[in-house]
Formats: sequence, structure tokens, C-alpha cells
Amino acid sequence: MRPRDLGQFLREKVNKAYKTNQFEADIKHWDKQYLSLQKLVNNEYCRRYPRSATSSATGLTREQCQIALSNEFLEEINEEKGSFLRRLFSFKSNEKN
Repeated sequence: MRPRDLGQFLREKVNKAYKTNQFEADIKHWDKQYLSLQKLVNNEYCRRYPRSATSSATGLTREQCQIALSNEFLEEINEEKGSFLRRLFSFKSNEKN
């Protein structure tokens, strides 16, 4: 499964780079990546560009968007979709009998 959040993406990218020993080969790149991550961690952009609205274009709040985009929510939706399709196919097979 492709990573859906920044933390998961970064863990996979760093693990891959560590295994192939890319850290020593391109130190400037990794220093730039580190500084960019520090800005995100310290909420530099959040402080520099504060939000004026409490909802998004979807009408959801920030917290609701975070929940909707989480890996756990996606897994739950996929489980429900699977159970719906199983029920649908079992209904059609019972209908034929």
C-alpha cells in the first residue's frame, strides 16, 4: 500500500536511503531535506500563513479532514466496502438458487 501520510512516507524514504547508503553520497540533499522538515515540525508555515477560515472547501473542519485522510479511516472504508460487496454477491447467488 502506498503511504498516505507524511510520516509514513518519510519513514519509508529514509529506510530506503539508509539501506542503499545514499546519505553519504548526497549530504547536501539530505541537509536540505532536514531543514525543510524542521520548518514543518516547528509549524513555521502555520505561523507565517495563519488560516482565516475554520472550515475547508469541503465544509469540513481541520480535525474532520485529518480523520477522513487517515490510514485508519481508509482501512475502515475498505473493510466496509468489502463487506458490502460480499453481501451483494451472496444476495445475488441466493437469488439464483
